[in-house]
Amino acid sequence: PEREKLAALAAALQKRPQLKLAVQGRYNPETDRAVLRSAALGRTLAARLGQSPAPDRDPGPVDYSSAETGQALAALFTERFGIDALHALEAELKAAAEKVKTEAAATDKTGVPRGAEEDPGRLAKRLFLRLAAVEPVDDAELVQLADARAKAVIAELSGPRGIPAERLETKASAALQPSDPVTAELVLEALR
Repeated sequence: PEREKLAALAAALQKRPQLKLAVQGRYNPETDRAVLRSAALGRTLAARLGQSPAPDRDPGPVDYSSAETGQALAALFTERFGIDALHALEAELKAAAEKVKTEAAATDKTGVPRGAEEDPGRLAKRLFLRLAAVEPVDDAELVQLADARAKAVIAELSGPRGIPAERLETKASAALQPSDPVTAELVLEALR
C-alpha cells in the first residue's frame, strides 16, 4: 500500500516540475525501541545457535519449542540475571501452571483445561521477553532507523519512479509522541 501511495505522489510530482519533496524520517521511541530490542536479541540468539544473521537484518521467528533454543535462552538469561533469577522464573511458571490445573480440576474434574496442552516453549518465550526488555538500544539506533525510512522513500521515488534527485531532499530525523503511529513526514516545497 505504501508503494502505491508513493506512485501516486510521484505521478503528482511529475505533473508539477516546480515542486520538490522534503522527507523527514521519524521514529516512535517506544514501539521502535521494542522492535529493535527483539531483533537484536534474535541476532544474539541466532549467533548462539550457530547461525550467522546479517547485523542489520531481523533473523526471523524464534523456534521456542526447540530444546536448543531453550538452552541458549536459559544461558543468556543466567549470564545477565544470574542462576537464582532463572530458578525463580521457573518456579513462577510452575506455580502458574499448577494454579491453572487446580482451577480446571475444580470445574470439570479433568485437571487439564479443555483444549489446552502444556506449551513446550512457555519458558523460552518468557525468557526471550524478559531478555528483550533489557536489551540495550540507544537513541542513535532509533535515529538510524528513521534515516533509513527517509532514504527508502527517496530511493523509491528517485529510482523506479524517476523523480530527479534535485527535487528530493531529506530532513533531520525526529521522534514522534509515543501514541503516534510511525510515518515519514512528506512536505512539498517550491523549487528555488
